[in-house]
Amino acid sequence: MNNIKLTSDLLIFAEVAQQLSFTGAAKQLNLSKAAVSLSISRLEKELGMQLIIRSTRKISLTPFGAKLAVNCSALNSQVNETLQDIHKEQTKPTGPLSITAPYSLETSVLLPSLKQFAEEYPNIIPQLNITDAPLDLIDDNIDVALFSGTLPDSDYRALRLPPLKEQLFATPEFIEKLSIDNSLKKLEAASWAKAPWQKETIEIFQRDSRLAITPERTSECNSLSSAIHFALHGLSFVFAPKIAVTQHLFTGKLKAIAPEYSGKEWPLHFLHGYKREKPAHISRLYDLINIHMRRSIAV
Repeated sequence: MNNIKLTSDLLIFAEVAQQLSFTGAAKQLNLSKAAVSLSISRLEKELGMQLIIRSTRKISLTPFGAKLAVNCSALNSQVNETLQDIHKEQTKPTGPLSITAPYSLETSVLLPSLKQFAEEYPNIIPQLNITDAPLDLIDDNIDVALFSGTLPDSDYRALRLPPLKEQLFATPEFIEKLSIDNSLKKLEAASWAKAPWQKETIEIFQRDSRLAITPERTSECNSLSSAIHFALHGLSFVFAPKIAVTQHLFTGKLKAIAPEYSGKEWPLHFLHGYKREKPAHISRLYDLINIHMRRSIAV
């Protein structure tokens, strides 16, 4: 196996996995679509594993491809970081960097990313505004925003991140006590801790099947964080992005209910206001957040 030749194919695969599009990856890499497709085919042949499921409408990653994409994303980040260090195009930035993000990304994604970021840029002082309410970069004096949902019509630069999907979670004791199983028949009689943006009815999907659940008992919470804590104390179940409860799944404090079902997909973007080439530290923060997003989703 020629590692040198394989590296370029791995980096191309990282972009295809990020874009979930041969056309989008080709545009980003300044290559032809045919060259990108050839590279992926060559990589699959070299590894002896299928990485991408191709269809007429869209592409998706195989389970092995999803795992490889996490490592390739880290590899791509390391290459970018190395090149930035070599060229030293930017002076070391200093001062505050204001960041806003929804509660769902605070613990599993943003804080681990900032830990590494602070080691690399010790003179930058992060200023955090964790809220599920959308903030404006200019009006609210924000440098970087992790924005979930449909993008506003603006001149801000938007870099795509892995999308969010909500799932059902509760403590193992809560699930056992109410005898909740994958049929979800008893879920409407169970207590639900509802986040501000969620409607009265929960819609979940499994491929072509759809279920609508309208709980009889609902606790209104002013943040997703509060709703999760309701569930952690065995007071209710919660409908939340998996990434928001990753640490609690690791410790066994929460468990997925009918994990094959999930809510609709919410797009997620990394917004910044730089019109031209973004500074190296902004690129690095995006890379770190992207890596931690993918690691959490792959759990």
